[in-house]
Amino acid sequence: MLRQNYFLKFKITFFVIILFLFFKANANYLLSHTETPNEKNRIYIANLSIDPDVPETIRESVVTKLKSHLVERFSADYNIISQSDLDLLLKQVEIFQRQGKDTKEILSEISDARDADEMIHGKVFKDNGQIKLLLNNLKRDPKTKDFYTKSIVDISFFENDFDFYIKEAAIKILNPRYRIKTGETKNYYKKESYSKQDTNQFTETKIISVGPVNWGNFEGLMKWEDAVDLCESKGMRLPTPEELRDMAHLKNHILHEPCCVFWTSKSNSKDTDYAYYIDINDGYGNYYHKDIDVRVRCVKK
Repeated sequence: MLRQNYFLKFKITFFVIILFLFFKANANYLLSHTETPNEKNRIYIANLSIDPDVPETIRESVVTKLKSHLVERFSADYNIISQSDLDLLLKQVEIFQRQGKDTKEILSEISDARDADEMIHGKVFKDNGQIKLLLNNLKRDPKTKDFYTKSIVDISFFENDFDFYIKEAAIKILNPRYRIKTGETKNYYKKESYSKQDTNQFTETKIISVGPVNWGNFEGLMKWEDAVDLCESKGMRLPTPEELRDMAHLKNHILHEPCCVFWTSKSNSKDTDYAYYIDINDGYGNYYHKDIDVRVRCVKK
C-alpha cells in the first residue's frame, strides 16, 4: 500500500514538473499569440499622391477629412493614424530628447502605427474636368504577414461634391461591400450595380472592332460575378488579361477608355473569392476580391 502511494505521488510530481517546464519553455510564444480582448486593429493612412492641378482646398484637406470620417464612424474598432500624425510624433520625440524626457511611450506609438494591420494609400488627380480619387486598403494577413487588397475606392466627382464623396469613400475603404451613393451628382463613370432581374438598364451594346477583338460598351463598375452575368446576358464575355494589356495603348484613342483597373475573365484557381484585374495604364495585373467594384468592358465571343 505504501509502495503504491509512493508511485502515485511520484507520477503526480513528475507530471507537474513536465507541465511547468512546458509552460516555461513556451511562455513567450503563448503570450505573443494570446489575443487581447477587444484589441483594436491599427490603420495607417499614408500620404496620398496628389497632382498639382487638383484644387488647393482639396489638396490641403483630403487626408484630414478622410481620417476625420474614419474616426467618426470606425473609432470603436480601429486605432487610426496618418503620416502627418507620425510627423508630429517624431517632432515631439526630438523635443523630448532635447529636454531629457522619456520618449519610450511615443516611440512605442510610432512603432505600432508603422506595424499597422491595414494601410490606406492612393492618389488624387484631375480627369476630364472631374476630381479622381483612387484609394487602396491593404490588409495584413496575421499568419503570413503578407498584405492583400481588402477594398478599393475609385470615384470621380466635381469639386463642389468633395465633402459628400470623401465621406462615402471613408465608409467604402473599410467596408468592401458598401455601395457608394451618387447623391445628386450624375457621375459618367459610375453606374449602379448590374441586376439579373433588370438587364435593360444598360444601353444597347455598340461593338468596336480593334484587331481580332470586338469590344462592347464601357459598363461602369461592379462586382466580378455581376460582370460575368452581365457579359453573358449580352452574348459576350469578360476579356482575358492579354486582351486588356493590348488595350492599354488604345485608351483615350479608339476606345476612349477611362483610366485604370478592369476585370478580366481569370478567376484565382487557388482562392475562388478572387479574380484577376489589369490596370490599362501600365498593363500591371493582380488579384482583387470579387466583391470589389471594378470597371467592366465585355468582348464579343
